[in-house]
Amino acid sequence: MSSKRNAIWKPMLLLVIIVVVVVAGCGPKPTEAPPPPTEAPTEVVAPTEAPTLTKPLEPTVPKPVLEFSSPGPSPEDLAWDGSHLWVVDSETHLLYRVDPATGESVRELEIEAERPQGVTWDGKNLWVLDQEAGIILRLDPETGEETGSIEAPRLDVEGPWSTTGLTWDGKFLWAAIGAGWCSSFNCIDPESGEVVVSFFPQCDPRGLASDGTYLWTIAYNGEELPSKLDRRQLSDDLEKMAQSQELLFDLDLEVKDPTGLAYGDGILWAVDRAERRIFQVKGQ
Repeated sequence: MSSKRNAIWKPMLLLVIIVVVVVAGCGPKPTEAPPPPTEAPTEVVAPTEAPTLTKPLEPTVPKPVLEFSSPGPSPEDLAWDGSHLWVVDSETHLLYRVDPATGESVRELEIEAERPQGVTWDGKNLWVLDQEAGIILRLDPETGEETGSIEAPRLDVEGPWSTTGLTWDGKFLWAAIGAGWCSSFNCIDPESGEVVVSFFPQCDPRGLASDGTYLWTIAYNGEELPSKLDRRQLSDDLEKMAQSQELLFDLDLEVKDPTGLAYGDGILWAVDRAERRIFQVKGQ
């Protein structure tokens, strides 16, 4: 009986073992760690082009980088002596030597001029144009003493005119005369007073300045429109000089009555008589 039972249970036990093995083999496999993600190849992206402007940029108006009040009540013109500005005043009949860093007058010279309209510096002397007397005075910059004089250019016209600028180009004096369509630039021999060249500047000139290469003036347009900075290249050829004229930019509308210009150390200085204001208009 016992041997018979053993004969039955052995096959049954074997069958159970087989079933367990089969079921275990069919179960889920162990989870494997996913492979590390591969980095995408770096792609060089070309810079995008700047968008095209559909509206042109408005012209910018240069702002004064430095300005100060004139030491006198009626400033007419400016000159640069290498370190300081000289301001000539038609009301006080004084020449003021001004420190451009502070705007303070460090010297005052009384001048024998009835109506001083222009001033310039030739590297050694000051020159002051007296429109009433019709002369250009050469002055000692230390004492204000007159050391010589020459005749100033004049206009023989019925209408009003005024000398509006004086400058030195390294060899000659230049005087600007404002008289509408009769306005003129005049190149003057400093020894004889002879007008070497005279021509129409194609503008109403206010002030003159030179660095020996260029001649600057302010093209005045009245109080309602901005004045413009005018530049031309100095030349013995008048036609070439006229063709080189450039209107560089508009001055601020706050400049009501420009009367003088001076050039020094790459900077143009201007004076507004109405506002009694001296300011830089261009750095180079």
